Amino acid sequence: METKNSPYQLAMRFGLYYSLASIIIDIVFFILNLNPSLNWLNGILKLTIGVTVIYLGMKARRDDELGGYISYSSALGFGSIMVLLSALVLSVYAYIHMTFVDPEGIDRVMKEVKEQLILKNSSEEEIEMSLSMMRKMKSPAFSVPMAFIGGFVWGFILSLIIAIFVRKNDPNAEYNSLNS
Repeated sequence: METKNSPYQLAMRFGLYYSLASIIIDIVFFILNLNPSLNWLNGILKLTIGVTVIYLGMKARRDDELGGYISYSSALGFGSIMVLLSALVLSVYAYIHMTFVDPEGIDRVMKEVKEQLILKNSSEEEIEMSLSMMRKMKSPAFSVPMAFIGGFVWGFILSLIIAIFVRKNDPNAEYNSLNS
């Protein structure tokens, strides 16, 4: 069956849905000044949204554009496009947030880590070495590309799993291939 639209348009739409939902969660956590110890809640919310949006996007592609059938590889490719766009948007947001919205966020985290290291009776050298490495890793130049790579890899893994449940092979396609 012929597709009505480019798969890229639908993938972009669902990728933007996921990006916007993730950004809204981050903004709510930032505005409410929620404790960093609640990062598990942030992660669970984003995982739930990610699974839901990837599933709904693949299902929309299968049911609305491909006549109710989609192979595993097509579903995985579609999911990969969705999460690639989402990872790109979220890494741009991360850069904007770290650079303009909350540039002091790194300093707050550094202060908390320093306090934890002091409580563990770490030496001055260990504290300085840890903070130096952490400052490099928390800088936008390092963390934004890592956010992109991590977001894509995590989304790809979700797509690998979700595509198993969304796939539905066209029995006529298998029958037609036997006749040729």
